[in-house]
Amino acid sequence: NYGSLLVEVGEYRKAVKQLKLALEDPRYRNQALAFVNLGDAYVGLKNLEEAVKAYRKAHMLSPNSSFSQLKEADAYVQFQQLHYAQALYETILRKEPANQQALMGLLTVMKDKGEAGLLRSYIQAFIKSSPDELQKAWAKQQLSNIHK
Repeated sequence: NYGSLLVEVGEYRKAVKQLKLALEDPRYRNQALAFVNLGDAYVGLKNLEEAVKAYRKAHMLSPNSSFSQLKEADAYVQFQQLHYAQALYETILRKEPANQQALMGLLTVMKDKGEAGLLRSYIQAFIKSSPDELQKAWAKQQLSNIHK
């Protein structure tokens, strides 16, 4: 939609306005995605509080998808609120142990924390759960990097 395009080109204020208009229309089909785009627009405007509200509304509308939670966690990383990001990445991985994006986020957040045992357990669960051999190879490389 147009709001998503505005986010992509960095017109965040216009995107917020457009997305709010779309969300006021009860016939608008993909409200969860519109809320994710709204969250992205607020991140662009450096408004973490409103971004989180939008991402959580998206998750309420689509609770079986981790997409909005990943976006929220990424926003926490961008705003240097790493404990919140870590908690969300871990929540996603407990539900979806083969979620590579969540594991990558967790690795980034925890790389210098000295919690190698916890990281190893998430990586091992990922290796067991992932059906994709390339993803498993990536995870095994991450695991070997922790041992160094």
